Amino acid sequence: MKTLTVLLIEDDPVDVLMVRRVIDTMAVDVALHTTDSCLRAIDLLSGELAGRDLIILLDINLPRMDGLEFLAEIRKRPENRGVPVIVMSTSEDVYDVESCFEAGISGYMVKPFEFENMKELIGAIIRYWSFSLLPHRERFDPTLSYKRKKRSLAS
Repeated sequence: MKTLTVLLIEDDPVDVLMVRRVIDTMAVDVALHTTDSCLRAIDLLSGELAGRDLIILLDINLPRMDGLEFLAEIRKRPENRGVPVIVMSTSEDVYDVESCFEAGISGYMVKPFEFENMKELIGAIIRYWSFSLLPHRERFDPTLSYKRKKRSLAS
C-alpha cells in the first residue's frame, strides 16, 4: 500500500495529538505534516510538499488566516486545485458548511470531543484516502510535464 501524505492544519494541540495518536495505531503508512497556521501551510504546499500527492485536513477556525481564506488562496494556484481538502471543525453552522463546499472541499466533518469517536472519524478518513487514487498535482499545473506528455501523445 502506498504512503498517504497528510497535511493537518490545526491550532488546537490536543486535536493534533489525538490525530497523531490515531494514525500511530493504524496499519496504514502515513506521512503526517502538521502546522497551526494557514500561512505556513501555503509555504509548505509550495515548498516541502510541492508536487506531492496529498490530502489536507483543515480546521476552519484559525487565527490570522481562517480556513475559508486558505481555501480561496490555494484554489487560485493550478497545482493545488485538485488537492482533496477535508474540513474538520467544531462548527455545524450551515453557512460554514456551504461556504466550504462552494470553495471546493471534499468533505466536512464535525470534530467529536471523545477520543474514541475522533479515532473512528480519523480512521475512516485515513482508510478511505489511503485506498483512493489522488489526482496528480501535475495535471492541474500547465507548466508541468503531464500535460505536455498528454499533448504529444495525442499528436
